Amino acid sequence: MNGVIRIECPVCLADGVSSLGQTVVGDRLRWYRSTACPACGAMEEDGEGFPPAEYRQVLMESAGLWKLVVDVSFKVGTLRVLKDVLGLSMMEAAAIRFPDVFIGTKAEVDWLASLLMNERVEARGEPSWATLAVPALASALVNRQQTRQRRDEPRHRAQVPLALARRLDATGHVQILQIP
Repeated sequence: MNGVIRIECPVCLADGVSSLGQTVVGDRLRWYRSTACPACGAMEEDGEGFPPAEYRQVLMESAGLWKLVVDVSFKVGTLRVLKDVLGLSMMEAAAIRFPDVFIGTKAEVDWLASLLMNERVEARGEPSWATLAVPALASALVNRQQTRQRRDEPRHRAQVPLALARRLDATGHVQILQIP
């Protein structure tokens, strides 16, 4: 799933274009942003889990919303998996309504369905006709998972030309992790 946005380059302030996407790799949800700047060249940013809120919004606007559908007979297994994966409290898990247990991007729904099917829970994704005002619970779940991601590991990395990386490093706003 991809979305494209016009941006102002954070380095040189030139007009550029960013391509956003999400995919499932194994049992992990991955996101990326590829930016093309005419002055600086290409920059890559990626991460694991839910993308930052502004990227996620673009993905939902460009590809629409999807819902995760699970039969109520699989309630215990579903709640256990979602509680573990999304870091839900017991009260948040209890607030999940069946059969439509989650609304998000297609990649997010495919990822959760895959995790549920690994636990022998029958789950499927379907296009949702909901508006982009995503239900409060789904939004709260994503916010909680994003907070946990920021706390647990670096969210993204960028590959930039060495001269630009040294200039950025001198400002103290970035850290060079590896020089080829």
